[in-house]
Amino acid sequence: MEKYFYSSGEKSFYPSSLMEAYVSAGTSPGDLLEITKQEFVEFSLSEPPPGMQLSSSEDGRPEWSK
Repeated sequence: MEKYFYSSGEKSFYPSSLMEAYVSAGTSPGDLLEITKQEFVEFSLSEPPPGMQLSSSEDGRPEWSK
């Protein structure tokens, strides 16, 4: 099963199947946090609600903010 990670510093998503490539290329951020598939779908594959943009909560999880 695919796992997903989020970098609050980069505001980017990283699937576990590509982690080896990110590490080899030196592009794997140091602040990766494992997120749920539901979070991945909501924040990576969906359009943001009107007037909102991708941000990070205080605990580093993806969220929408103005």
